[in-house]
Amino acid sequence: MIWDTHSAFIDSANGTIFCTQFFPREPQAVVLLVPPLGQLYYRCHLLYRQIAQRLAKQGQAVYRMDFRGTGDASGDFEQINQQTLIDDVQSGYNSIRLRFPNLPLWIVATDWSAVPVLQFCAQHSASMKLWGLILVEPQLQGAAYWQQQLQWQQAIIKEPLRFRHPRELTAEPDQVEIAGHCYAKDWITQIQATDASSCWQRIVTKHRVCMASYECLMPIKNYLSVQANPRIQDHCIELQPPPAWWQADKLDQSVQHAQWLQSVAELIQQLR
Repeated sequence: MIWDTHSAFIDSANGTIFCTQFFPREPQAVVLLVPPLGQLYYRCHLLYRQIAQRLAKQGQAVYRMDFRGTGDASGDFEQINQQTLIDDVQSGYNSIRLRFPNLPLWIVATDWSAVPVLQFCAQHSASMKLWGLILVEPQLQGAAYWQQQLQWQQAIIKEPLRFRHPRELTAEPDQVEIAGHCYAKDWITQIQATDASSCWQRIVTKHRVCMASYECLMPIKNYLSVQANPRIQDHCIELQPPPAWWQADKLDQSVQHAQWLQSVAELIQQLR
């Protein structure tokens, strides 16, 4: 199927997000791809682009967004906080619904980006038109997520040639530098205090949620157990993740990687 690719700056609170849009001639559904933050943003960039192309080929309109302070969006990374992330997800959602008010909508997020997605969906669950979520190893506990960032930093110090990351930055007194990104200390406090379990529980009782887990380079296990609530468990679908997904930029020729991209596209197609 033929599709058109567009770039768009979309207004968000006090700034703009950036979206690469993939529009088939007659889209059957819409997918909002929400990227992770920090080190993983670079590691899954190619993976997200390939997912977008595969979905567009199968007739899904795709919005691949950048949060403010990342990619081609406005602002600086050190200006990010939890509310700016939620606002940016809402801006992406609103833009989609303005152009495609009635098509089924999926949101795909991974790692910490799953948290603002869940927070946004929980805040607007009564009014929003959402078909479902695909969450790849969501970090629902902020303390665990921040511990992972500290582990990234230690790994980079020990093996700098093994990791791609931006130039080293000198953090201001109110910032902490992790893998070439300066995190505002106020945001770190917000992260460490965040527990998205309640948002998760509110969402899965109303929307389809597809889960994927992977054996990451430095695994951090989620503390939320879906086994304790059968109703939640009924709304979860196991999705096999890509092999060694943190090295996705090296796996574009792999058969397994292609199969995983196909499985994501087929899942959205089947569950529509």
